[in-house]
Amino acid sequence: MAEFYGSVMTDLGASLLADAVAGTAQIQFTSLKTGDGTYTEEERSRTALQARTALKSLKQSTSFSSVERQATARVALDAIVSNESLLTGYYVREVGIYAKDASDPSSTPILYAISVAKAADYMPPYDGLMPTTITEKYITTVDNSAEIVIESTGAYAAAEDLGNVPDLQTTDKSSAVAAINEIVQLTDFLRYDNAGSHNSRYRGKNLGTSVTAAQYAAINAGTFDDMYIGDYWVIDGITWRIADIDYWLGFGDTECTKHHIVIVPDQVLGENKKMNDTDTTAGCYVGSKMYTTYIADARNIVKAAFGSTHILNHREYFCNALASGAGYPSAGAWYDSEIDLMNEPMVYGSLYYSPQNGDGSKIPVVHTVDDSQLALFRHNAAHMIARHSDNTRASWWLRDVVSASYFAYVGAFGNCTNRAASGTGIGVRPAFAICAA
Repeated sequence: MAEFYGSVMTDLGASLLADAVAGTAQIQFTSLKTGDGTYTEEERSRTALQARTALKSLKQSTSFSSVERQATARVALDAIVSNESLLTGYYVREVGIYAKDASDPSSTPILYAISVAKAADYMPPYDGLMPTTITEKYITTVDNSAEIVIESTGAYAAAEDLGNVPDLQTTDKSSAVAAINEIVQLTDFLRYDNAGSHNSRYRGKNLGTSVTAAQYAAINAGTFDDMYIGDYWVIDGITWRIADIDYWLGFGDTECTKHHIVIVPDQVLGENKKMNDTDTTAGCYVGSKMYTTYIADARNIVKAAFGSTHILNHREYFCNALASGAGYPSAGAWYDSEIDLMNEPMVYGSLYYSPQNGDGSKIPVVHTVDDSQLALFRHNAAHMIARHSDNTRASWWLRDVVSASYFAYVGAFGNCTNRAASGTGIGVRPAFAICAA
């Protein structure tokens, strides 16, 4: 470790200080300079050092990273000397503080103070990998009445703050800045705010107890700032989780044009419900008691939590009739949809129990705009498990017709299955989207 004799103010420095005390100058510390000049005992004397106007053998110059006027009549100066542009190594045997009169545009920096080393540090040439740095903290004398202009610039971080740069797992290890720039380039895609980017990432962050005005503005702008798949709000004791972003944008016989976020609650919004009082699927989902009664109850819960003006109204194609004696959908129509049961593709990404073939001459009506898996279930299938109010696992209905008497549902164990329309013990878990009013 380097060791220096005490700092000595030069005659030029004393003259500048006297002018500053008299109010005719302003001291501005401009740089710290290092050199490898050697000094005899006579040259190290105070009188000899006071007379110096420059270092003996200048090697490097750097600006100050910190200039601090202390309570006593002195100034603390911090600088970090780096070898990044150094071709030949040297021993740091002399350090000079340079200053100028900030009030005089024609003033040039003078050697304000100087220190010489008892034991010098070696500054090696740059090896192309990791810069070597020496942190210099210099205390120099001023006067309490002297006006000092504080001006400093950024500098290299101290080596102890950086850690061992060669240990970085980046291709470029020439400097910490180069390594960071490489990381920024590799993660550039993360900085884009749009539906596709945010749909591709699962996070699971608690977003609060209400959707804020700023969040609605970000939804409306299509940037979805700080909202990702799996994030959620907790409102009225229910966890409302982001399941997809812009899922219906551009779809429908009347085009959906509003940016939106699809929400699926973690809990069922109605427990022990049935699709119909009898085991029939006639009229399909839109002809069921679920559609006319139970889903309406769920809609009231959703609108109480988010406000009716923030619920997206989009267009859905629902089947509404079965083939006579065949048990598969044979007709359908476009309907307004705000809050409805999900179908198998939204949950599983494909059809399981929904009829995929008709009677050989007619094709079943399984037309839908909900033809892809929600990002929530794609990223984290565990969210297919719904919960009762007591946090136990719950089964929940889907809107798909399976046969003349059965509808599809998601089992409490995470299994895709089906049950007779009058079956009980199954909950209501709808999907809906929120948007700007």
